[in-house]
Amino acid sequence: MRRKEEIIHSEEKTVSDTFHFFMLALGFFLIVGGISQNNAFAQNANERDIKLPKASNSELPSIYLIGDSTVRNGAGDGANGQWGWGSFLHEWFDDGKVNVVNRAIGGRSSRTYITQGYWDQQKELLKPGDVVLIQFGHNDASPVDDSSRARGVLDGIGDESRHLFNQLTKEEETVYTYGEYLRKYVSEIREAGATPMICSPVPTNGTVISKLVKYDQWAEQVATAEGVAFLDLNDIIGSEYEQMSDEEVDALFVEDRVHSTKKGAKFSAKMVVSALKGLQRNPVGHLMAEEAESVEPRSGDQDKVMKPAVKGYGEGLFEVGELIYQNNFESENDWLIQVEDTEAPSEPRIDFFNGYLEVLLPGRGATVWNRNEFSGNIAITYKVKAPSTYVNELGVVVRDMNTFWHATHPGNPMALFDADKYTGAFPSYHTLQGYYASMGGRDNTTTRFRRYPRIDENGDPVDHIALSYRDGQQSFLIQPGKTHTIQLVVFDDVVQYLVDGKVFYEIKEGDTVEVALADGTMEEVTYTTDRFPAYTEGWFGFRLVNTHHVYSDFRVYRLVPAE
Repeated sequence: MRRKEEIIHSEEKTVSDTFHFFMLALGFFLIVGGISQNNAFAQNANERDIKLPKASNSELPSIYLIGDSTVRNGAGDGANGQWGWGSFLHEWFDDGKVNVVNRAIGGRSSRTYITQGYWDQQKELLKPGDVVLIQFGHNDASPVDDSSRARGVLDGIGDESRHLFNQLTKEEETVYTYGEYLRKYVSEIREAGATPMICSPVPTNGTVISKLVKYDQWAEQVATAEGVAFLDLNDIIGSEYEQMSDEEVDALFVEDRVHSTKKGAKFSAKMVVSALKGLQRNPVGHLMAEEAESVEPRSGDQDKVMKPAVKGYGEGLFEVGELIYQNNFESENDWLIQVEDTEAPSEPRIDFFNGYLEVLLPGRGATVWNRNEFSGNIAITYKVKAPSTYVNELGVVVRDMNTFWHATHPGNPMALFDADKYTGAFPSYHTLQGYYASMGGRDNTTTRFRRYPRIDENGDPVDHIALSYRDGQQSFLIQPGKTHTIQLVVFDDVVQYLVDGKVFYEIKEGDTVEVALADGTMEEVTYTTDRFPAYTEGWFGFRLVNTHHVYSDFRVYRLVPAE
């Protein structure tokens, strides 16, 4: 058995890089990263006049694939025993409804697919309603300025550039970051009225090179920033490999452990279909053949639906019952947004799209409340990622994955939605009653749990439970770019805060807890519901400040006593 992280291979010694899959909703376009081939059948990575296929029926929409040899190997006919998955994707689509056109080229990067003229050729073919799948990365990690391929790109997703004399082409050239090239594809696909989609790399049968993992992150960051859906092929296919024996995985690859056999390419093509079907909104679903109905939808880590974990005090106390509420962020009407008014030069951005809520808050705070009141014994789960996309550009930092639950305003619950009282600035929430938890990151290392209120209506401090013994511990801090699963539990007197199935904080009656006293000191006391009554109903809210978060898969489950 092998973990998917151990199945990504690099071209540092032989071949390979990373793939990414992004998706939009009007037309389709697939871009796949290039991998060189160290054998007699290797496609010339510098050839500029390769004849690529075109749509067989110009009256139909087309799904175009662009990328490297893991998508289209050589001429795409398996002549060297190596195949790309793009050679078999058409088998899952109805050729009476759509063309599937594989225009990937071995050895290309996001840079050289453009500079060698293949992107200009592709743009001439695009029309409204087409789709382009984008997956570059493997060859992008190659040298930027050498005399053999000159196909590398600058690291990251910023607007940096480097002007150089290309030793290979003998011409002046400006080289950009990986993210800048992806943005160019996305922008120009949209200009043609088509839909871009970006994929993470299909895994190879080798070892992890940390830099290649960054291409996954950079591709996803661009997808998030540009509002393009992200298909995590690396995770989906890698997870399938984990269930196989070494012998079964080896049978999917040729000797170089990078390129696929026919069996391997067919398997990967099926997983691409599975990934498409796993999207919240699948813009090519109506174009699929009947055979695709049997393919199980799959999603990457960020979209996997997991029931709440029963851990810690929950074991033997309760079980997970029915799903009572679900929200995929399809409508802003389900949420109430309170944004702090500041003098920050950059405006906040709060977007609901493709099953995600993206919140970008330069220089200010905000709370996003779900409008549904929840009561009784429940578990709330959701997924959240803190990309580092705008750290340099806007000064936001990876920090403050915070949340309120069972929150109300004392004496007048609905006043929680009063924008004059609760303004988006963090101190304005100190009067509400409810539970609060945080997970820190970067310069903010506070990972805490509190039972509100912290002050009364007159602004005077009040005694409240304030747990902070996880502060500063690396294993209890945000991992930038990782999708974390948050779980919040209320079951009678038991309150829990879990992240990725791990108990961060939990309390139950009789526990010794830290209490912040009204005089500013801390005291250890016994938690009793006489002194600190358990909250039984209220609202849920995401809490953020000067950060960038992407939320998905918000769910609420009923908890029932264990039998």
